[in-house]
Amino acid sequence: DVQAAIARTQRSLPPEMTSPPSYRKVNPADAPILLMSLVSDTVPLTDLDAFAENVISPSLSTIDGVAQVSIFGQQKYAVRIQIDPSALAARGIS
Repeated sequence: DVQAAIARTQRSLPPEMTSPPSYRKVNPADAPILLMSLVSDTVPLTDLDAFAENVISPSLSTIDGVAQVSIFGQQKYAVRIQIDPSALAARGIS
């Protein structure tokens, strides 16, 4: 057992090691076998995002043997609200 071997050697490790050694089990089948990027000088990023999400991802997901399709780097919208405490107080809101 790997964890037991690590525990047995713990006392012989250099004192300057700030954290104990660790390990993790990985499944090589979890590694991606295809990486794709969409780039365009003319198509807006939002359209590329939509194409990846609505066309490419569903198409790849239907292929036999494909376990997972992940999309990274998408442009997500956010609404930022800046509250003015004095304006709220003037209206009796706390």
